[in-house]
Amino acid sequence: MKTLRARFLNLQFWLRPASVTALVAVSLIAVLILLNVRSPAPFVTAADLLHRSILAEEALAGNRDQILHGRLILKNESQAESWSRAPG
Repeated sequence: MKTLRARFLNLQFWLRPASVTALVAVSLIAVLILLNVRSPAPFVTAADLLHRSILAEEALAGNRDQILHGRLILKNESQAESWSRAPG
């Protein structure tokens, strides 16, 4: 038992390539296991996102201390028209 303890406490044992490789491998395996054990992110649908955005927008609209400005710009051009009007 003392020889085993002395072997693991010896600095030369930990500086050997085999010991360093084993330590790195065990560390990587532990990290991979910890990452895979975590539960995955919940599945979010488009309807859920739209519902959340509506709730957030209504919450902002309900605040009378702020002014909201919205702008929607729709542009419908064919690629040929945009090339012909390109500066140059």
